Amino acid sequence: MEYHLQSSVIHSIENEDVCYITQCDSRSSKYIAAVGSNNIVKLYDQTSHSIISVLKGHTDTIHQAKFIDDSTLITCSSDRTIRIFNCDTATQIKCIQQKEEVFSFDISGDIMAVAAGLTVVILDTKTWKQIRCFDCHTGDVTRVMFHPNAPNKLFSCSMDGLINLYDLSIQDDDDAILYVMNGEHSVSTFGFFGASNQLIWSLSTTERLSIWSVEEGTRLREYGDLRTILAEKNNQLEVNYFITCYYDQPSNNLYLFGGDFSGTGLLFQVTDDQVLPIGRLQNGHTELIRTMTWNKDVCINTSHNNNNNKNNNNAYATNKSLTTIPYHFIHLQQKDHIMTTGEDGRLCFWINQTDFKNELQQSPSTRNQSKITKSNTTRSNPYAK
Repeated sequence: MEYHLQSSVIHSIENEDVCYITQCDSRSSKYIAAVGSNNIVKLYDQTSHSIISVLKGHTDTIHQAKFIDDSTLITCSSDRTIRIFNCDTATQIKCIQQKEEVFSFDISGDIMAVAAGLTVVILDTKTWKQIRCFDCHTGDVTRVMFHPNAPNKLFSCSMDGLINLYDLSIQDDDDAILYVMNGEHSVSTFGFFGASNQLIWSLSTTERLSIWSVEEGTRLREYGDLRTILAEKNNQLEVNYFITCYYDQPSNNLYLFGGDFSGTGLLFQVTDDQVLPIGRLQNGHTELIRTMTWNKDVCINTSHNNNNNKNNNNAYATNKSLTTIPYHFIHLQQKDHIMTTGEDGRLCFWINQTDFKNELQQSPSTRNQSKITKSNTTRSNPYAK
């Protein structure tokens, strides 16, 4: 899968505005929110990619920015605040003060979960008052997220290597912690996937990918030192870091995003027993890529193999079976777009409008012939101020 650079935007347009992009969110149909290392959010038009306005207020590192509707953006920061902005008027409409640095938040109904230092704080969004606080991590809580199919189930991950599940319908705080999963490495982020979001993927600060069962609270797969494994199996492929995962529901496949220090983005498919390189983003960035967002419009045609496909299990169809769809069963036609942001201060927009049936039918060894140029640059700490 070869992606071509469609366009790019330089985030830093003034000498006093030199910065790189640390976070980005494009869930609004109108705006793209790009967070700069200068603690300022810039809003870009979703269609033209031209800058519309600037959102100011934070005085320290912004760790997350998320649209909750087309015009409302929420951000959190090491300045111990959560801020709500009206993007149509480019004004701040609310500032919620916390006692600790805020690394993440999520909302379910009238409840907001906040990763504040070592704690998970629960706020009532009608009053913005704290109603609960879980003090059950020994390292900074890096991400909180409600389960998409169970609004009372909250997950948190931390630098202490733990992923916790809380049932907020249980009033007693100790009993509300249903289980604790030990990842053994500091966990930077996680997400849900599977037909009913019955699985969790997690990435550690040591670039390790793990798969977990939501129901059982157990680890199903740990892929080891992927950077070394991928280099050994793929002609010394240079992979320096991983960014996030993306679950494609139509194909029921999990993808992993990564990159090298020279600015090349890398796309991998996660199977039950290995991670396969399937695409790259080249000649866009010149430094480390911070975020990747994949918007896919996919049409799957398996009619030519209906009889065979009926007896085939999709990838991650159950907790216990991690079998993938065989390449020769899939005929995909897609128009898909990837947006990346990086430490070079660029937003890059990539497009792939190909029928890649033939490419998916190639063997992994055929697809992995090319070599990526090595870089000796060291990776920066995403939590450094």
